[in-house]
Amino acid sequence: MHDEAEAARNNPPEQAHQAGASAPHEGPSASDIEALLTNEAIPAHVRSLVGLLWEGNVKLDDALALNVGDITHTRREIPVSEQTLRLLREAIGDREQGPLFATPSGRRMSRGAISTQVRSTTRYGAHDIRLGGHRDRHSGPRRSSR
Repeated sequence: MHDEAEAARNNPPEQAHQAGASAPHEGPSASDIEALLTNEAIPAHVRSLVGLLWEGNVKLDDALALNVGDITHTRREIPVSEQTLRLLREAIGDREQGPLFATPSGRRMSRGAISTQVRSTTRYGAHDIRLGGHRDRHSGPRRSSR
């Protein structure tokens, strides 16, 4: 174990990669996101958050501050696809008020709790998803599922 730690300190990342370590994290592609959004094994609240981060360029803290009423009203200020809107409605269920991303007891989810759920079910961090969507929007013609 000591030898591994010493080797990591002495090898720059590119040398570690050549030695067989994992590649630097690139973030999800548009096709990765599409697969995540349609994967019903992933909870609807996680998939809807992925859509908000990717399509709406919403910061995680801003997404966690949203309430049910922010989504159920007809005025849409965050540009998301119909698919993400359906996922948001599925995540809301029959709730009429309260935090959009809520614990089973109805309390607002913490940044740590949702970040752990996103990473464990998608392999990506919330920040990587948001930045990937930003790159996708600025890299040429945009695919639209609206």
